[in-house]
Amino acid sequence: MAEDIFTSFSRFGDRLLKELDKGDRSAKKFKRLVGVIDETLVSTHQIVIARLALLQAAATVDQAKDILEQLRLENLTEAFRMEGLCDLLEGLAVGLRMRTGDARHEGTFSKRDLDNVDALSDRMYNREEEVARMYTEVLQKLTDQAADLDDRSLPSLKRKAQDVEELLTAHVSDFTGKARLFTQISV
Repeated sequence: MAEDIFTSFSRFGDRLLKELDKGDRSAKKFKRLVGVIDETLVSTHQIVIARLALLQAAATVDQAKDILEQLRLENLTEAFRMEGLCDLLEGLAVGLRMRTGDARHEGTFSKRDLDNVDALSDRMYNREEEVARMYTEVLQKLTDQAADLDDRSLPSLKRKAQDVEELLTAHVSDFTGKARLFTQISV
């Protein structure tokens, strides 16, 4: 399985921390922006995690199918829109694009590092729908099971939901810690 875009961004954060420890000027210019993006990803992750918890608690196949519907693109898009994330995501993407463009000439980060960050900024620029699409890619193995879901397959679906929840929870922990560092350290 290819690395998800959230893991890729987390890896960039690790690299950024190493460069900040060295006092790198290019890294310093990224730190606050990446911290705010990490905070925003924590918010979007928490919306999805809450729905995964509901899925794991579903008592019937019909309840599970209803919750799976809430994890589809259109419904996640609406949830993000209702949280007011539209303009925030777009604005952060513009800032990130500008910063990666400048960083390409500064020589600290590899082309691959910056290409991965640009992939995230492209998704964020297209606002809540594209961000929701990032989650639907992670959730696809769950949502694809809705049509064939029955009493026998419900426990398996709940285990898969728990696995995805654990992955997203690990991201939340990582992004929260990095956001704190990036927004609070003074360099």
